[in-house]
Amino acid sequence: MIAPLTILLFARTRRLALGLLALAALTVFAVPAQALPQVQEVTSPGGIKAWLIADSRLPILSLSFAFEGGMETDPPDRQGLARLAMSLMDEGTQSMDASAFHQALEDDAIEFSMEARRDSLNGHLRVLTETRERAARLVAEALTQPRFDDVDIARMRNAQLALLRRSLNDPDWLAQRAMLDIALAGHPYGQWVLGTRDSLERITSQDLRDFTRGRLARDNLTVTAVGDVTPEVLGALLDQIFGGLPAQSRPVGMPPARLKDLGQSVLMPRQGAQTTLLLSAAAPSYRDPDWFAAMIVNFVLGGGSFESRLMTETREKRGLTYGASSFLTPYRELGMIQARASANNDRAAKALAVMRQVWSRMAKTGPTSKELRQAKDYLAGSHAVALTSSDDMSALMLSMKRTGMGPDFLSEYPKRLRAVTARQAQKAAAKMLTPSPLILMVGAPEHMAPTKTIPTLLESGTPITQQEE
Repeated sequence: MIAPLTILLFARTRRLALGLLALAALTVFAVPAQALPQVQEVTSPGGIKAWLIADSRLPILSLSFAFEGGMETDPPDRQGLARLAMSLMDEGTQSMDASAFHQALEDDAIEFSMEARRDSLNGHLRVLTETRERAARLVAEALTQPRFDDVDIARMRNAQLALLRRSLNDPDWLAQRAMLDIALAGHPYGQWVLGTRDSLERITSQDLRDFTRGRLARDNLTVTAVGDVTPEVLGALLDQIFGGLPAQSRPVGMPPARLKDLGQSVLMPRQGAQTTLLLSAAAPSYRDPDWFAAMIVNFVLGGGSFESRLMTETREKRGLTYGASSFLTPYRELGMIQARASANNDRAAKALAVMRQVWSRMAKTGPTSKELRQAKDYLAGSHAVALTSSDDMSALMLSMKRTGMGPDFLSEYPKRLRAVTARQAQKAAAKMLTPSPLILMVGAPEHMAPTKTIPTLLESGTPITQQEE
């Protein structure tokens, strides 16, 4: 029997460990711009490379990593495979079932998770200094010897199906999902991240093993680390965690991506008081030279605060909607800019008309000199905000490394933003804010004349049958 004192000490240790991890998430890199954290390039004895910001103020290590190739690598009849596989990565290994693995993580206050995105499979590990070797052994085993028991597969598949069913009741999700079905029909980027009821039911444990063996490899790996570790120790941890992975990933061919059906206005009828509006057009991807100009244009259009043009014209001046926004969606092979709002059905037509006016005016004139300056100040400043925690810093470094930035990105990124000229911003606006975006409407808008009406989406994943109005 465990003595009460032992239990008390254990509980206190656990609280301390969890408290330290929570504190790490809030650790402030309170340094002036001229004393930015130094990013070191580390190469392990086994040749695995990483970026590191060493910080020993707390005994914590945050490790972020990504394997190139995400949900777009799912076979068409196994959509949802990448997401299901990543959700099972912490559900046991060959030597531990799910319960034992969870207990091992909890005993040492180790936080480990993975997720599937378009273009990558991302992972994160946060651990105390004193338990980092044990954490490395656990994560290495999870990556190289995932368990994939049938009972765990069924449990996580049901969770994914439940999320899919909830999403089918979300008008914003429906609009985005329908846009992808139409604009990227037949392209891997248009596949369902969550999968469909039919595709999820086809996925077997062998599919999951084949997927992880093909995607989790050293040649498509990017790693960043922040915290209490030296380059030498990090090198040893890198080999311990990733050294057992295959050297080469399975090649994946990606066809060129191009948005289809621009200029169409598509209605998905849905009962309710409001209509969701979504405008979509092509934009630079993050590897495009116009990326920084596109970021500024998007911020002024609707990516920023209540001062954005979309918010000002639709909400502040006319009260047509609670809020309107725009955002960039950058994939490796394709970029998109989208504007979104929801309005009462009797105001949806007017809201859409105003959104299109704002969209067209920005395409014609670009940002004003004042808007350009404000956007640069905000975006450069918000970049620095990512330095406020070790987790965020590690994730930001991972993003910068994957987009092709160098280890000097902390100083180089704001410089590139501030170097964007008014002419470059106007050129980017004119290029991406086409006069004929693809428009999705989900709801029961009044006084609208869509070019197409489509049925609602089903969890079976039945393709949309487009019907001429």
